Amino acid sequence: MKRSLAVSIAALGATTFLFSTPERSCRVAPAEPIHAANAQGTAMLGRLPVAFVPNVGQWENAARFVARIGAMTVFLEEKGWTFTLVERTAGKEKEDATARGVAVRMTFARASAPDLVAEEQLPGRHNYFLGNDPTKWRSDVPLYRAVRYREVHAGVDVRAREQDGHFEYDLLLQPGAELEPVEIAVAGIERMHIDDENTLVLETRLGPVRMPAPLSWEEGPSGERSLVTCRYVLRGDDRFGFAVKDRRPGWSLTVDPGLVWSTYLGGTGGDEASALALGWQGAVAVAGRTNSLFFPTTPGAFDTTFFGSPLDGFVTRLTSSVSSLVYSTYLGGTNYDIAQALAIDAQGAATVAGFTFSSGFPTTPGAFDTSYNGNGDSFVTRLSPTGSSLVYSTFLGGTTYDIAQALALDVQGAATVAGTTSSTDFPTTPGAFDVTYNGGPPLAGDAFVTRLSRTGSSLVYSTFLGGTDGEGASALALDVQGAATVAGSTNSINFPTTPGAFDASFNGGSDDAFDTQLTPTGSHLVYSTFLGGTDGEGASALALDVQGAATVAGST
Repeated sequence: MKRSLAVSIAALGATTFLFSTPERSCRVAPAEPIHAANAQGTAMLGRLPVAFVPNVGQWENAARFVARIGAMTVFLEEKGWTFTLVERTAGKEKEDATARGVAVRMTFARASAPDLVAEEQLPGRHNYFLGNDPTKWRSDVPLYRAVRYREVHAGVDVRAREQDGHFEYDLLLQPGAELEPVEIAVAGIERMHIDDENTLVLETRLGPVRMPAPLSWEEGPSGERSLVTCRYVLRGDDRFGFAVKDRRPGWSLTVDPGLVWSTYLGGTGGDEASALALGWQGAVAVAGRTNSLFFPTTPGAFDTTFFGSPLDGFVTRLTSSVSSLVYSTYLGGTNYDIAQALAIDAQGAATVAGFTFSSGFPTTPGAFDTSYNGNGDSFVTRLSPTGSSLVYSTFLGGTTYDIAQALALDVQGAATVAGTTSSTDFPTTPGAFDVTYNGGPPLAGDAFVTRLSRTGSSLVYSTFLGGTDGEGASALALDVQGAATVAGSTNSINFPTTPGAFDASFNGGSDDAFDTQLTPTGSHLVYSTFLGGTDGEGASALALDVQGAATVAGST
């Protein structure tokens, strides 16, 4: 029943960005209080858990409660709140880095002075020993999940809270209370408007803040709920309200907007995330490529130095709130290195696959292949859960072009990778489905599917998959038995299909998509089908349900 408002701040430059909701562009940089909190208070805020902390004098700030939620700092004040956004710009040298910020204040216009009441106390206490004046020290400060503004208007409370790492606020109207008087004035913006989708857009000097329409409902005397349509209404150049038609007498009303985090991840050059994975307890990991000399890394990470090559791979793990880095490391050698696929095991270790042109790409003793094979190799690398070392790292390829594009882990943590190879000597295993290269143009030869041992020291199986023209595997998933399903594109009329499959004939055009499932040992095809029409198709994503049925998506 809950929907969050998306906070969107646009920015220029080739920078990787992470969204909490894929369809909404968001830019909220790691925040610093702009207007009040002193430097020590800011540092303390950066270490707070997600909670509303009463200000009992530990910060020189008029706010009654302060929360660091995701990548945002929120100050709950007497008649509203302020949230801060900061955009950081790195220069050629680290000391040239600059930052500019904006504080957006939202206050209840024409409201009485509400009581602020903390709700849902959380475990733990905070102590603040700031400065050398003991009279300013504060100890045993409690933490709360929410704060209620009581009687903002007659019969109207506002509850500020954290939900799934986001800041949200609820308008809670008792039966008979009027929504019309509720009006929010906004300061710190350049202008405000409502778009065609009933999204409230606040234009700031850092870009637009977009707030989609809130989900709202009425609740009857017996607890039954009914959804209602709520829309924003502009009440002036700097203020807005809400409107709901045909309210029911005797029913309460809840209007549930919110503010959603997002963060940039990058340095002074071009940064691109190619893969994302969620780990245990919601940790977020991303991998991709960067040519940024000052891509953010963390002390103790495996590699904190850009090699000066055209591109390095990177692997970054963030906390579930995306407010800080667990670790962040470069991964590569002195040439092109690109991470294309990523997965996290139950212990939190990230496994990444991609391709490299670096003969000095980091490998580990005992790995399957520690020598560069030439003309671009795939790689598979597993980092420790802390990102401080490599569990294993191996090349995977032959003497021509090889690129791993998809990766999945089984329940034991063994990695299966899929991609494209034009190497006639790509490593295969006895008994695999197809141990012979089938041909195709340069950079688009055969697809391959390879399963490594859990330690990365050997191949469980490795097979070609293709016909006499070009193929590429772009997506991969494993079922509970460990059987790999792979999808991609082919322009081979003799791509291997199976009797009874949905479509056993190439349909024409530049390419068809394909969907193929191998047995857990990689020795046979469970099924294999074309998917396409008379022009070009390609599958780029794939997922399996609990019964192992595949859903694929792509382009046509």
